[in-house]
Amino acid sequence: MTNDMPASEAKSGLSAGKIAIVLAIGVAVAAFFYFDLGRFLSLQVLKDNRDYLLSFTETHSAAAAALFVLAYVAVTGLSLPGAVILTLAGGFLFGAVLGTLFVNLGATTGATLAFLVSRYLLRDWVEQKFGKWLGPVQQGFAQNAFGYLMTLRLIPLFPFFVVNLVSGLTRMNVGTYVVATALGIIPGSFVYAYAGPATRYDQFFERHCFSRSDWSICIAGASGACAKPVQEVVWETSMIANPVKREV
Repeated sequence: MTNDMPASEAKSGLSAGKIAIVLAIGVAVAAFFYFDLGRFLSLQVLKDNRDYLLSFTETHSAAAAALFVLAYVAVTGLSLPGAVILTLAGGFLFGAVLGTLFVNLGATTGATLAFLVSRYLLRDWVEQKFGKWLGPVQQGFAQNAFGYLMTLRLIPLFPFFVVNLVSGLTRMNVGTYVVATALGIIPGSFVYAYAGPATRYDQFFERHCFSRSDWSICIAGASGACAKPVQEVVWETSMIANPVKREV
């Protein structure tokens, strides 16, 4: 009798803890959409606040990096829209190399949190919501979990947040998931971070090399369909940041 009480209390406490975490996630997601916080994750806002953001980053570089990574973790971990703009902002504020590093850290951490939440807290909901993707993903992971996840990260056959959630329902271990995600998102992160510094110039917003929806789809440029758009991003970024004076 006395031995059963602690176990019962522990189980009850664990359930209460899970409920509290799920409620916190629900409130955070609801607040994001209710207060329309997504409006801050746009090219226009980035353009309008360029000088302030650059000044703050130069003055408080460590704080800016920490806030950026935390924001990326929140967006990715809660499966919210805005990662593309944040990646551009990372390149804009920190440059292509450091921007890619901070994006990778935030995206990998957030994706891992979403993976763990799906596995231990929202398993039934994820299975009901995204069950149609579970079969193909399970088959791919059964053959080569690391290679298949790397492929999904490089070539976005499924949305990034769906892969995070559905992966939590598989038997893939956390270590493999973290490494495959961190490596797989490097090319896409670098493409957008490389384009980020060009947003310091008005020409970037005037030329519109391609729309936001195209950016969202063409995450890494690993597929043949995305090769040309990515080349355009690299070319346009170089032309804007380093204009060539031609003799007439």
